[in-house]
Amino acid sequence: MLIYIEHPERPFKLHVFIGVEPTEISKRFNKYKKKKFYFPKGFFVPDHGEDEALTYDLGDALPGHFCIQFFEAPTMGTLAHEVFHVVAMHMRYVNIPLNESTEETYAYMFSWLIDKITDEIS
Repeated sequence: MLIYIEHPERPFKLHVFIGVEPTEISKRFNKYKKKKFYFPKGFFVPDHGEDEALTYDLGDALPGHFCIQFFEAPTMGTLAHEVFHVVAMHMRYVNIPLNESTEETYAYMFSWLIDKITDEIS
């Protein structure tokens, strides 16, 4: 399963893969014409088999793009964990540090992504 989310006002694109073979993920990203480098077949292969999911900031190749790779349907806890990583990566990308005055910005982005992903999974 592939879920693609693009924020209407931010430089943000999220690709969520659930149960997709790593080589297929590489193929998908290699179709982008404006990427800065080629994703080798093994790029999305985990180092060990204990992970439930992996999150990537693809900014070196595709600025503003992020990826979550779930190896199977995620629990809500795993989903929240990975979405938090994506929000933190994105906020670093747009130079919004996490502090008391920006917590709400982080929280809105976090809840928006959780809603978008769970709507697609259901």
